[in-house]
This record gives sequence, structure tokens and C-alpha cells, in this order.
Amino acid sequence: MKIRFFTIILLVLAAIPVYAGSISCSTATSLVPDGRLLDFDSVQANTGNWYQFTAIAGRSYSVEVRDDLDPDNSDLTVTYYTTGSCPLPNSYTSFTDTHTYEPVVPASTKRVSIVTSSAGGGTYWIKVQNGSTTTSHYVSVGVTETTIYSPAWTTQGSPAYTTQWILLNTTSQSITYTITLTATFNGSQTYSYANATLGPLTNKILNTSDTSTFSPVVNLNQGGYSIVIHNGPPGAVQPYEVEYNFGFSSPSLIPIPIGPMRGK
Repeated sequence: MKIRFFTIILLVLAAIPVYAGSISCSTATSLVPDGRLLDFDSVQANTGNWYQFTAIAGRSYSVEVRDDLDPDNSDLTVTYYTTGSCPLPNSYTSFTDTHTYEPVVPASTKRVSIVTSSAGGGTYWIKVQNGSTTTSHYVSVGVTETTIYSPAWTTQGSPAYTTQWILLNTTSQSITYTITLTATFNGSQTYSYANATLGPLTNKILNTSDTSTFSPVVNLNQGGYSIVIHNGPPGAVQPYEVEYNFGFSSPSLIPIPIGPMRGK
């Protein structure tokens, strides 16, 4: 008798859908923007789940929402919000749809790039609405920071070092990017090459010695770090950086580590 009773209880519990995502903006499920997924989250029929992540000003992120079981599902609608407050923050529409960028994902998968301005940090919300009145869906939701970091650049020395960056667009779509240099030695200036475009499978070479690239012109005898933000998916931009000085009797060539640091 006891075995039959517990079997009935287990069957009843198994029939109850599992919830992870919150149906309220004020209690939106938190996501970590390092590539990890919240997987198999149930979005009930005619219901919307809310998620949130914290973005840093002047960084870039990729957001992906997909149905775990039904790749051609058209029931799901994804809306993005920022600033304002719950229950309904301000809608955010300045994203780039990247589902056709390599690696290409099905049209039913929602993948967008969000590039924050220098004052655009804070909470971003993602609402996944299930338009079906009868069918629930299991979804995966993830956020990956796509910012590319480099720990060093320099124009120091006599003769001065030159720092060079090479950026390759690995996709068949155009990508917009900004590279910013921040001085931490002999000053605190910032220099940028903003809203530049990388064509499909195109590379760009940038030098601190090129007076037509960075604004303002990079000062000599400085050093610091650099970051690149872009509106492509993870892996869309392949970077390389080197510091060199061919004016010495023994020419110097120093590769510098550069890449996205937070993607799993």
C-alpha cells in the first residue's frame, strides 16, 4: 500500500512543470555574462519569463535565447529592456541581430549583440514571451561578454616603441567596432578609433604611430591598456597585438596577449 501511495505521489510531481525563470520583472532571474547557460527553463503557455544581467559601460555582449527541444518553434518572442524600473523598464532596440553571423543559428534562435555606451552600464532585462495558449517550452538563455582586452600598449623609448593591432572579422557580415586606449603611465588620457567597420573576412591594422587613426593623436612616452568592443557574436573578431621597435641596434618585437576574457 505504501509503495503504491509513493508511486502516485511521484507521478503527480513529475507532471508539474519545473520553473527557473521568474514571471516578474522585479524578481527576474540573474544571469552571469560569461557564457554560462541557464538551460531547460520552462516558459509556460501564454506566459513571459524575465531574466536580467548587469552590464558595464563601454563593453559589448552577446545574448542568446533558444528553444531546447523545438528548433523551429515560432511561439517565443524576446524583448530587451534597459534603464527605468520594474514592472516595465524602457524598451531597448539598439541591438544587432546576429543570428546569421557565423556560427549561424536557426532563425527561431534569438541572438543579438548589445554594445553599451560610455554611460550605458547597469541592468539589462530579457523577457521571453510564450505566445502559445496550450504548449509550454523549455529554453536556454545565456549572455557572453564579447569585449576584447589587452593588458598593455606603449609608445615609450627613444626611439619610441610602436604598438600595432590586427583585427580580423571572421564572419561573412560587416561588424562595427571601437578600440580604446587608456593611458596609465605618464598621463591618464584615452584615445579611440570609434564606430569603425570591418567588412566580411577583412582585417584592419592599427598603429599608435599612425596620426590619422586614433583621436586624439597618441602621445609619446605613454603606456596603458586597450579594449575592443564590437557588435558581432562571440569569436567574430580575431585579434593580434605586438609592440615593436626597429630603431634599436637589436630590433625588439614583443607579442602582447589579447582576447576575450570572460567567455566560457
